[in-house]
Amino acid sequence: MGFVSGAATFRRFWIQGEGVGRDIDDEFLRKLASRGFDAREATLRSERQMGWIGPNHIFETRLEPERVAFGRFALFALRMDTFAAPSAVLRGYQRLEEEAALHASGRQFLSRREKTLAREAAGAKLEQEARDGAWRRLASWPVMVDLHEQIAYLGQLGDRTAGIFCELFQDTFGAPLEPIDAASYATRAATETGAQRKLESLEPFHFIDPPDDAAALDLSLTFLGREMLSWLWFRTHSEEGMLRLTRGDEVALMISRSMRMECDFRLTGADTISTEAPTRLPEARAALGIGKQPVKAGLTLGGAAGEFSLSLDAGKLHVSSLRLAENDDAQAEKNPLVRMEQRLESIVEAATLVDGLFDVFLAMRLSTDWPAEARRMREWAATRKPSLQVAG
Repeated sequence: MGFVSGAATFRRFWIQGEGVGRDIDDEFLRKLASRGFDAREATLRSERQMGWIGPNHIFETRLEPERVAFGRFALFALRMDTFAAPSAVLRGYQRLEEEAALHASGRQFLSRREKTLAREAAGAKLEQEARDGAWRRLASWPVMVDLHEQIAYLGQLGDRTAGIFCELFQDTFGAPLEPIDAASYATRAATETGAQRKLESLEPFHFIDPPDDAAALDLSLTFLGREMLSWLWFRTHSEEGMLRLTRGDEVALMISRSMRMECDFRLTGADTISTEAPTRLPEARAALGIGKQPVKAGLTLGGAAGEFSLSLDAGKLHVSSLRLAENDDAQAEKNPLVRMEQRLESIVEAATLVDGLFDVFLAMRLSTDWPAEARRMREWAATRKPSLQVAG
């Protein structure tokens, strides 16, 4: 699982209300265990079964403190089993029951009551097989909760799984979750700085004027994600890859490995450029000239905590393939609990760097300096500007 080892992938949620405290105490563990996964509850009639398990493997149903508590972090997983016995199997079992009943009775036909009993017996056989593990598909996704920051991390990006996770989390802790994406992050940041009216009046930035046949503009504020990547690209080009965050520290930034670009106006297709330095290729700059902006990119970030590499879906603020900075702490090497806590802190630090990049972009985007900055960006992108053609 990605939070325990290997590359991490996650989406994040703010925890609302007071249902989750700041410490992993007896109350937290009691609530977690109350919705723990129990394979004995399996039934085909429910179609799916879900609950919390330990962080290490899919059969770890014990949720003791030593398994889930790591300093300020709670680490566990969401397990969901789905049941899908083929209808042909049910029909086959029913037919076998009917044949057995005919043989026992010596008659050629069964009564309606006997057919009902055969169908119920076939269903009971499938139910028992479900409890024994047949017709079951097992899946689990890691969960990390930063109790101090009141943020939940889910190690899966799909909306369907996220909906199930939010439902179970609220049922367990009585605390609703708010997804963190470019729109919700910008709204919360503007509220904290008193810039709500400025945010509400924003219109999307484009490198070129919208064509007459352009699709309706995206006004959901998720457009700030792609604008951030465009701005970071521009700034790394003009400032040699160094950015000062609003909290004061400097971050070395490089767009690396891959970049996906999409048309702002939905008139041309998407381009995915995969190479060590995608922004250096002429086709990347040419895409800017026909109205495309990056929506997802690989980033290499260097900060005080070391170097991180990740892929960022900027509109959703989803992080995937996060590789953490190396840790040379001798104490951590000897103590697994310390090592795990430091790993989780490193994951949060990577997410904090992403937030820091968004913060410094938002500060520029909502400032009086933005019109001049936008003009410089358009001039920079206009070095190659092919004509816009609709894909056909």
